[in-house]
Amino acid sequence: MRSSPVFLRPGFRPVISNRLLSAAVVLACGLAIVEVAGAAARTATWIGGDGDWDSVYGGESWSTAASPDTDDNAILNTDHTVRLIISKPWILTHMVGSINMSGSCTLKLNNRSINVAGLTSVSGNGTLLDGAGLSSLLLSRIITVSNGGTIFLDGGTIMLRSVTDSSSLTIGTGSMLSGNGVITTEENYSPPLSSNIVNNGLIAVSKPSVLPTTPPEPGELRIAPRSYYGFGHLDLDGSTEAGVVTVGRNQTFITDLPLADEFNGSLSMFHDSHLEIGSNSNPIHWSLGSGGTIEIDNGATTGTGGAPAGTATIVGAGFTQTGGTISVADADGTLQLDVPYTFNGGLLNNQGRVILKKNASIGAGASFVGTGTLSIAEGSEVVTEAGANTDTALELQGSLRIGSANTIAEVTVQKLQMGPSGKLNVDITGTSPAQYDRVTVNGVAELNGTLSLRFGEESPGVPFVPAVGQKFNILSASGGVTGTFKTLDTSATPSGLAFRINYLSTGVEAEVVSDDKYELWINRFPAVASSSDRLYTADPDQDGLNNLMEFALDEDPSSGKLNGKVVTKIASVNGEKALTLTFPVHNAGAIYDSPEGEFLVIGMMEPYLHYKVQASDDLVTFPINVDQVSGADATAIQADLPALGAGWSYITCRSHGPLAGNHLGFLRLDISEGPLPP
Repeated sequence: MRSSPVFLRPGFRPVISNRLLSAAVVLACGLAIVEVAGAAARTATWIGGDGDWDSVYGGESWSTAASPDTDDNAILNTDHTVRLIISKPWILTHMVGSINMSGSCTLKLNNRSINVAGLTSVSGNGTLLDGAGLSSLLLSRIITVSNGGTIFLDGGTIMLRSVTDSSSLTIGTGSMLSGNGVITTEENYSPPLSSNIVNNGLIAVSKPSVLPTTPPEPGELRIAPRSYYGFGHLDLDGSTEAGVVTVGRNQTFITDLPLADEFNGSLSMFHDSHLEIGSNSNPIHWSLGSGGTIEIDNGATTGTGGAPAGTATIVGAGFTQTGGTISVADADGTLQLDVPYTFNGGLLNNQGRVILKKNASIGAGASFVGTGTLSIAEGSEVVTEAGANTDTALELQGSLRIGSANTIAEVTVQKLQMGPSGKLNVDITGTSPAQYDRVTVNGVAELNGTLSLRFGEESPGVPFVPAVGQKFNILSASGGVTGTFKTLDTSATPSGLAFRINYLSTGVEAEVVSDDKYELWINRFPAVASSSDRLYTADPDQDGLNNLMEFALDEDPSSGKLNGKVVTKIASVNGEKALTLTFPVHNAGAIYDSPEGEFLVIGMMEPYLHYKVQASDDLVTFPINVDQVSGADATAIQADLPALGAGWSYITCRSHGPLAGNHLGFLRLDISEGPLPP
């Protein structure tokens, strides 16, 4: 005859009545267990109508004239509601051998716990095991929900315990596990015993609203292994491959139990819902198979209990779509994939917005449909493989790489909208269109952010070397091009060459130019787009400084706002006050003092720039001597000035004109192009 454990409050000394306490004491669930000798197994059927199931009293409610204990099979098979109670303070849990529920009965755990040694069966339409309450706890080795039965949690816990045999929770076709709370599993390492959960029916994550007019409070259903040795799994779509999961408004579904196989069932997510498969401590990769569907239904709703448009978020270590369909049903609905995403096959039917928060790859078998937008978030990179159907509107805040390393590809989108942090990466391995990455936009291309160009191998082991004058049509847009790239990354360009970006009415062209310092500089400003605006004498920002002057002073030819790099000060030089002028010089070289007292410094790289400083006290003649300020005085004067681009340095000059009284003093900077002095 098997002994029956009774949970005792720690430190409590029970009064021994008709139960014989054994000496065996173990620890389980943080509570002391004392083994109690029991009688032979019985089948006890509830006959008490609507009533309370007491662990000690209430035998009149059972066919056996006594409450069932750890060896007994408890049967509840009538349309009544039974509520667990515990009348003795030293007893913390009900103990039964098995429970069989049917006939539309309801068993309310009522913030109590029940330990079932064997099977817990919930069967039939209207049959309900109600685990509402944070202290409600069902411990059982095997749980089955079948024929339309329901287990409901609202803060309660289910524990599957594998002590001498493997444990399982099976939700049958047409049956349901709903609500919020915790399902925890406990496995045994030796011998290896597993805890498995199989969903052939419906897992519905939900939390009741307080009022019909108020949204549900945030709730969470978590499957959390208490001890996991890699034996157990969650079969989310069941053995039928047709299991259903719904994650309701404001709800979160988390599992740290690995999925048994790819998901071919149906998953629905609503307003501000979350699905998290795996955690940082237990990373889990999962996949959507050819028969699987993920439906996002979170657009704005009206009427009683209506909701504004929301976001559904999927989190995890890795998610692969090999087939099936992901659908965003509403134009104002949003799916956020906060998980590395590999899209190798199947369909993304997007009528709203899909945000890729982590790195992603889009393979040749992937396909997009719908009028929605695919958003690549800042900090993430998406790689599109050759043959991928990316026919969607694209919002680029992160990085888009067309084709993987040494793979040339073309990406086609309905619309392209780049943000300031967006980056478009283009590889070039030859001059034919099939040898460089291309973007085709069947609409408007709104440019911003960074264009990165790099050269690859023309053939294995043979790098492609471009030549001056070659042009690459890297982007075409039937609806026109607006905006420009704000930054050009050509760090991988061979020495002696540079790129000029030509903005056409319906496209963008990258042209190879010589490594001329002026050309390199002007190409840093894609907004200066036309060839006429790139001339030395042009003034595209209409600030009165032509491009050569802007180049000489490390200014921005696309902005009329000066950047504060040319500064006059009255400063201390050799212990006396002097009128000074500080300005940038490109590749400063030889310095000359003319007999007329003017100061001349030469920029020693073509174009050779002459920076001449003259001093005057009447702006008619400029006879006053000018010298360079150096050492600590120059350092102090140049402190806190804006940083200069590579190749520029500050020069400070002073006038020797007097400053006492109301004396006027002027310094003039003249910049011109010319030959080196003899």
